[in-house]
Parts: sequence; C-alpha cells; structure tokens
Amino acid sequence: MSKESDSYKKRLSEQGLWLSGTILTIAAITSACNAKNNDPISTTDTPPPTSTSEHISPTTQTEITPLKENGLEDLSGKILVRSFPDGFGQDINFDEQSDIPDFDLSVNLWLINPNGSEKILISERSSINAPVLWSPKGDMFAALIEGDSYFDFQNDQWNVFDLKGNVIATLGKGFATLIPEEDVSWSPTDNSLIYSQKFGGIFEYNINTQHTREFITTTGRTLDNSPAISPDGSKLIYVHHEFGSNYYVTLAKLDPNKLPHKGNEHNLGVINPELKVLSSGEFSGDVPFRFLWTRDGQKVIWAQETISNDNFDQAIYIADVNRELVTRIDLNWCTSWPSKIGDNIDLSKDGQTILFTCNDSLYATDLNGDITTILDSEDLKLFLKLPNYQDGFVEYPRWSPDGKHIIFYSFPDDIIIVKNDGSDIEKVPFTEALLNTGGVEWSPK
Repeated sequence: MSKESDSYKKRLSEQGLWLSGTILTIAAITSACNAKNNDPISTTDTPPPTSTSEHISPTTQTEITPLKENGLEDLSGKILVRSFPDGFGQDINFDEQSDIPDFDLSVNLWLINPNGSEKILISERSSINAPVLWSPKGDMFAALIEGDSYFDFQNDQWNVFDLKGNVIATLGKGFATLIPEEDVSWSPTDNSLIYSQKFGGIFEYNINTQHTREFITTTGRTLDNSPAISPDGSKLIYVHHEFGSNYYVTLAKLDPNKLPHKGNEHNLGVINPELKVLSSGEFSGDVPFRFLWTRDGQKVIWAQETISNDNFDQAIYIADVNRELVTRIDLNWCTSWPSKIGDNIDLSKDGQTILFTCNDSLYATDLNGDITTILDSEDLKLFLKLPNYQDGFVEYPRWSPDGKHIIFYSFPDDIIIVKNDGSDIEKVPFTEALLNTGGVEWSPK
C-alpha cells in the first residue's frame, strides 16, 4: 500500500467518511472468510538499511497440541490476540435507505501461551478499534468490551481482567462513550488507568478505590489525548490538538499541589507555563499517538506521520524530556507501511532498541538511527510459502518479556515468533481467523 493511499484512507476516516472504507474492508474480510471458511530540534537522515541475516465467562478451548519441536515451549509470559468469530461477514444485510450495514465489528479476545496452549476465550465482544493493554506487572489487562451491537455505545465498557479471564474492575457502562477508543493507558503503579475525555481533560481512575483524579483540564474546543505517565509517576506526556490538524506533543509535571493543569489554547495565545511543548506538527484529524517511555523516565519514543510542505513525512521521534530535546529518525525511504504507524513500533526493556515495520519487513534501530533488518519480506514469504504475487505483511511487532524473541502479526491469519536476530522463525499454533483484528500483545512478564 502506498503512503499516499494509506494516508488518504486515514483522512477519510478521521473526517467521518469511514463507511465506504469499512464496507470495502468487510468485503475483503468476507472473501477471506469464505475462502477459509513537526519541529524536531535535530534530525537523523537514515538511508534504507541493508539486510543482516457482551462479557462471557472465560472458557478454555480445545486446541492443537503444540509441537515440542517448534521451539516455543520454553517461552515465558502470556499473549493476547483477537480473532473474528466463525462465519463473520457471511450474512451482512444493508439498509436500502441509508446503506448502513447491519453488522458489528466486535471480535473474540483470547489469552494463550506463546506456544499456543491453554487457550482461554475472554470475551466475544472485544472492540476491534481499541487496544488491549497489559498492566506493568503483567498480572492484569484492560480491554474495551462493546454492547450488543456496533452502535450500542451506551453499553460499551472498559473491563480489567485477571489472568484467569475474570473481570476484577470496570469503568462502568456508558463511561466508554466519553473516551476515545485508543485513549486509555496504565499508570506505573499497576492499579490505575489513565484516560482522556473528549473536550474534558485527562484523568486517572484508581481501579481499587474507584477514585478519579484530574491531571489536565481541556480548554476551549481543543482536544487532549494519548496520555502516558513516566515510570516514576512524575511526568505525563500527551497530545494537544487544535483545529483537527495541528498537534502539540506536550509534557506536564504531575506535582499534586499544582493539579489539575489548565490546558493550552495556542490559537489564542493562551499558554500554561507548566506545560512544555516538545514537538508540534500538522496532520489531518485528531490522530492518537502511542508513547513508549524508557525505564529511567529520561526519554519517550513515538512514531508519527505528519504533513510538511504538502508532503507526507514519516519518522520515529525520540524526546529527551529533561533537556526538552527531540531527535527523529526519518523513515521516508519506506515505500509502504501499516496504516497505524504508531502501533507498529515497540521499545526494548533496556530502552536502547526500537522495533518497527515497513516495506513488509521487520527492522530494529538504536536511538542514533542505526537501522538493521531483522526479517525481510522475501524470507517471510519463503517461510509462509506465499505465491510470488503476495507480500508477507509484518505488523504489530512486540518484544518478548526477556527481549530474546519478537512476535508479530502477518496477514491474514498468522502469528509469527522469531528470535531477535531474525533466526528460528516459528508459527504460533492458532486456528482462528485473524484478518487484521489488531495484532497481538505479549505480557511484560
């Protein structure tokens, strides 16, 4: 997919003209199911790299017995993965007056071991649009569970589950309607969720005490979203949006004596000195970001596509929050990439290596922009035995808990695990229809 066409789809979606794209997506899914039944201070110019070698009770399902020789039996942690239900897309009806399809995009949410064993069905109504989020300790996870239909927003709710699939906390029915679907994250204390509320602000919800604390008060008709707290809990990074196109990556100190901070209104010249803008740019739509903090809380990483001089510009950004210095690694040599660039990066636990995907390949870079190829598209095609005309998609790369392996999703139905040097490619035994339902998430421990 070209950069221009991908960005055009984003712009249609963000301006509310999502229906035609959704219908096209459903058509593709139906076919597959039937067949299966910017202002950075400094910049790193990087050339293309060279290759270097409704909630239901959780139910344990009978699944393929993982092969002992597949090399996955000793991997630690748990994996969250979503799949479409059997027969999805085979009975789609359209209202003749409105052309609105009578369907929803809820999917199954599964908890499995990396070798495919101990498969537990967590919910049949997980949102396809919202992420599933592991807590910092890896003993809980949060997911948006939808109401009885795609448009039943009042009964959507964020649930927190334990590792047996039991609901241990919820933000309440209807509460999710106030929160953009991709705007929830965990606090480093493992007992709170951070969320943004449209035209309201940024808040912390303690799942034990059910107490809510406000961090940012949004002012005017602006938006503040994508919150992420530093590991020591002292800083908050988020994105401030104005006019639906201008964004400001903003840093706030979480001094309890100064909370909540009143948000900025740059267009009116209303600036809160407690809020530091690290980077700004232009993009069509209030696109959420995915921020990744280093463990020491000194740096934060994200990836974003922006518009510069009427050209699309893609890069990985690295912010030194103490020096308020932002560098970036240009990715303009990429000819194709996944639609959500921000979801297609991951940071190693030592904070030194960033995974990312483009050109249907898996790459790693250090913080200086030294890029190496972990797995290229040709090697993946050979492993998957794909025909020459079909590319091997690489999306949603995530590190294993020990950093020795990488997991990713390959369209349409494969979950792949590979060593961090690109060797020993293995397919996770999982027979459900994935069809780009949001990738996979490996627990941190």
